[in-house]
Amino acid sequence: MNILFYSTSLSFKYLFHSFKKIKKYNSKIKIGLIYFKPKPGESSFHERENENLLRKKNKKFNFHVFNIHCYKKLNKVNYNYLKNFEKNSNQFNIWKMISADRVYGRSYISDISDESYKSKYNDEYYKEILSDFEILAKQIERIFVRFSPDYFYIPNGLSNIEVSIIDSLAKKFNTKILVPETTKFKNYFYFSDSIHLQNTKIKKFFSNLKKIPETKKKIVDNLYQEVF
Repeated sequence: MNILFYSTSLSFKYLFHSFKKIKKYNSKIKIGLIYFKPKPGESSFHERENENLLRKKNKKFNFHVFNIHCYKKLNKVNYNYLKNFEKNSNQFNIWKMISADRVYGRSYISDISDESYKSKYNDEYYKEILSDFEILAKQIERIFVRFSPDYFYIPNGLSNIEVSIIDSLAKKFNTKILVPETTKFKNYFYFSDSIHLQNTKIKKFFSNLKKIPETKKKIVDNLYQEVF
């Protein structure tokens, strides 16, 4: 079994502990980690700390590390590749995926961007967004081909373009998505197969449970109140 993890700078240490538990449970499980590498000289404190941890602990935990990045821009966007990606995607179109990103979407939809992009808010900037999309999509697709994951773990609540790309490619490569969802009931949680939050479905589920016979209604009411 192959399990691939997508790591953020804040979930990085937590995943190290997870790898240790997984390996203890079954040493034959193959673990891979995708980590978005920032531009040289632009690493945050957490990212620098994670990189040091990675150098020290990688051999001990024996997992595969795949760095993705988009430092370099393409001279020419491959629109045929983007059209084929969109055709095989489980999204309506790639601009929907871009708009969900907390950085690209902010610029594309709301005309809000940082100082470095103010003078580039035009067709050239849109091409730059597509260039980044193509670069990331190709890198992530190569990882799918190379690692052949059975499961892909994604932290809850992420809003970046890599997650949308992973979600689409998982469908193409028949990989199961695992996203942790809290139930708001004590410390219980479950794994969802969707990158979209599922908590509203829990509320609907408990609402339907209230329609059971009166003998069980009191128990369900108490549980419902404890959850919400």
